[in-house]
Amino acid sequence: GSSIEQVPGTILPLLVPDVPVVLWYPYGDPFHDPLFERLSSMADRAIVDTKTFPDQHEGLRRMAARVGQEPAISDLTWGRITLWREQIAQSFDSLALMPQLHAVSKVEIRHTPKAQTQALLILGWLASRLEWKPQAGGFGAQGGTLQMARNNDNLEATLGPYPAHADNRRSASVKIICETVTVQVTHDEHDLLLTRIEAAGKPAIQRGVPWKIAN
Repeated sequence: GSSIEQVPGTILPLLVPDVPVVLWYPYGDPFHDPLFERLSSMADRAIVDTKTFPDQHEGLRRMAARVGQEPAISDLTWGRITLWREQIAQSFDSLALMPQLHAVSKVEIRHTPKAQTQALLILGWLASRLEWKPQAGGFGAQGGTLQMARNNDNLEATLGPYPAHADNRRSASVKIICETVTVQVTHDEHDLLLTRIEAAGKPAIQRGVPWKIAN
C-alpha cells in the first residue's frame, strides 16, 4: 500500500559509505516505476531482466535510452546469451573463416515469444562488433527486416518468432550467411546449443555444447 513510499527513506540510513550498492529489480519493466527511480538514485548498479518485461521490444528500447546514465544497468538476459556469443565467435576463429565476417550478406534470427530480447541482443552484439549501421526498416513486436551496411557492403537482418508448431523450448536460432560459409546456432530439445558450419566444397562441421542456464 502507501507505506511502500517509505522504503527509500528506510533504506538510506542502512547504506555503508564507500561500499558499492546494487539494486535488483527481479521482475518486470522498472523504467516507469517511481519506486525504482527513487531507489536507483542510491545505487551504483541496477540489475534487471528484460525477458520478464511485459513488452520486451519497448522495454529494451527504454533500457537502451538509459545506457550511460547512473546507475549502470546489468541485464540478466545478456548473461543468458553468453554461450550463444561464444559459439558464434568461435565459429569464425580460424584464419580461413575469419575473412567471412566481412562478407556477411544475411542474418536470420528466430525466437519464441518469451525470448525476443535475447534475439535482439544477439543481433545488436553482432552489429556492434562488426560495425554494421542501420539503413532502413526496423523491428516491431512481431519482428521485421532491417537493412544494414558497413562501408560499401550491404546486408539484411530478419528477426521473428518461430511458427506456432515449433518446439517452444527453443529460445532462438541464429543463421549467418556469408559469401562461402553459413553458420547456424540453434537450441535443440536436449538443451544443447548446436553449431553447424557449412563451407563451400567441404563437409559440414557440427558441434554441440550443453546449455543448462535458466532460459
